[in-house]
Amino acid sequence: MSNDIRQKQWVGVDLHLHRSVICRLDERGQQLEVVQIDKDPKVLVREVRRAGRGAPVAVEATYGWYWAVEALQRASSRCTWRIRTG
Repeated sequence: MSNDIRQKQWVGVDLHLHRSVICRLDERGQQLEVVQIDKDPKVLVREVRRAGRGAPVAVEATYGWYWAVEALQRASSRCTWRIRTG
């Protein structure tokens, strides 16, 4: 399916020290998929890309989030993210 035709999706990443949880939601806020990944920038990018080009990404982390944001920045300038600290 083309990214232009695909429904709008959002991605939430709950970032932890060794593993993270990634959730994709559709335009209605319905959960499409939840996956748990090990700390691996390539896997993170691959899972986020499943939401389509330019999908907003929210990253929840209190520390150690730099690697994830850097990986997302390198993957696509259209990725957006939010970091909640503390």
